[in-house]
Amino acid sequence: MAGSHSFDLDFENMLKDVREPAVQELIEDQKKVRETSRGLTESLSLRSKHEAVVSQNPEWLRMLLQRDPELSENIVAEAFQHKDKECIRAFLDFGWDINTSIWAFSPLCFAVDDKDFMRWLIDQGADINALNSLGQPVLAKAIASGDFQVVSFLLVEGADLMLGDLLHSAVERKNEREGAELVEFLASKGPDVNALRYTNPTASRQMAMSFLPTPLYLAVERENIPVARALLRHGADPARRVLCQGHKGQSALERVRSINNPEISALFRGTPSKI
Repeated sequence: MAGSHSFDLDFENMLKDVREPAVQELIEDQKKVRETSRGLTESLSLRSKHEAVVSQNPEWLRMLLQRDPELSENIVAEAFQHKDKECIRAFLDFGWDINTSIWAFSPLCFAVDDKDFMRWLIDQGADINALNSLGQPVLAKAIASGDFQVVSFLLVEGADLMLGDLLHSAVERKNEREGAELVEFLASKGPDVNALRYTNPTASRQMAMSFLPTPLYLAVERENIPVARALLRHGADPARRVLCQGHKGQSALERVRSINNPEISALFRGTPSKI
């Protein structure tokens, strides 16, 4: 019994010591040291993986991933920017999802200028109709600024033509002749030639108070005559007004009158309004 009494006293004294402010402070300091050490280890691991990707060394990357599979968005983006299939394959083998957004875009957006890379990513399971944070598919980006072969490939692969603002993207294409060809094709497949930009449910929450033009208004503003002609041929209404900060703004016809371009003025002369 005496031994038990002694143990109880010792235990009570230990508890009293632990409750002392100095002891508590020491415990907290040790906890912070452990957390800092863990954070440094994780940081060094991510830095090493980034260096492995930059140096295009998939073997080193795999060794690092085997120890710790954590990845950062910038590490993944680095591999996609280099179109490094071996490093991307390493990500996939260690559990990274091919349809994870990178900088708010589908991974396929890194392949709009490279048909072979686009095909390879789709073969790995990338969703051809994945949307970015504004509800735009990779086809929209390819139409606006990608290789024409990639656009054709996506169309053949069955990209959904009703997603995103594809006609607006066609207006933005640097090669106006190709843009007009795309308008001719797309307008015959269903997209509304008078639709305002960013009115899909995903984008409208973010862009409702922004400038929302029709494809025709955008074509006039860019003085893109081939595309404007194609849009008019498919029923685009020159009197359809844009939205600007939630209010109705100019129509394409009014924009024509405010710019000094005789060729565009001639194109719009006598065009009827449908709305």
